[in-house]
Amino acid sequence: HIGQKLPNYLSIALQQARLFNRTDRIILIASAEAIITSPLNRNLNVEVIPCEALGLSDKHQEFLEATNLDRQFRNGFWLHTTERFYYLETLMKKMELRHVFHLENDNMLYVDLVTLLPTFRAHYPGIAATFDAPNRCVPGFIYIENVQALALFTQFTNVLTSQPENQYNDMALLALFKQKYGAPLIDSLPIVATNYPHPLQNLLGCAPQNIRDYANHFNEFKSIFDAAAIGQYLGGVDPANSNDKDTTGFINETSVFNPSNYEYRWSQDQDKRRVPVVVNNNEIFRINNLHIHSKKLELFGSWNR
Repeated sequence: HIGQKLPNYLSIALQQARLFNRTDRIILIASAEAIITSPLNRNLNVEVIPCEALGLSDKHQEFLEATNLDRQFRNGFWLHTTERFYYLETLMKKMELRHVFHLENDNMLYVDLVTLLPTFRAHYPGIAATFDAPNRCVPGFIYIENVQALALFTQFTNVLTSQPENQYNDMALLALFKQKYGAPLIDSLPIVATNYPHPLQNLLGCAPQNIRDYANHFNEFKSIFDAAAIGQYLGGVDPANSNDKDTTGFINETSVFNPSNYEYRWSQDQDKRRVPVVVNNNEIFRINNLHIHSKKLELFGSWNR
């Protein structure tokens, strides 16, 4: 988090992640000011690293000096959403990390990632991300096998965002990166099951050419990931993006699938934790994460009854 203050809901996302990943290392990168002004619950055992301690690599500095991304909107929101990948790259290099999962602050995690790691290692030798359309990746959940793949993406970003005619945000940049390089460098996570009961098409009438991308490796995961469409449907959209008081049931017009075509329930795992599942054609499968765009994360905690 590059902003001056940690969002209030972040502590809920961290509590949720720790509930399912009890012994794994959880790292929060945030500005020193945010860390000081927004202390976290120490019982969560989260390792907090200031952005300033990581410093700026030459590539990162080049990005900040040359990028044409919007620096004004919401205190540089679009600049920071892309800049985070440079901090991630530096972190992975300095700590010699592999098999890193990155979640945005408004994502709720409902799975022990160690149980999914064999599938990630077998099928994603670079980057895995949640693409919800041919020209968009909503990077609420990302897996990074190695820093080399991420370093190539940040270099790609430097080239594109330094060109005056380009105003690509992080969602578009990841999609363009996939269009240029594709698998095995970067590939899609399943956002629907292989037997999704309707043609893949967004509300604007656009259908993707490669429909297999959106159920990619579902049979191995036996679960899906949320690229925001499900979280928006169940919990609504960010109040900053809407004047409506209640946006529950919102259907993202760009997503290639309509979340209202699925039935959603809360199930209970062996440890009596609430887990969201999809019921489809007498089949039930887990949703690994929910992107709670409305920021009402407290409604989606696994400890709720």
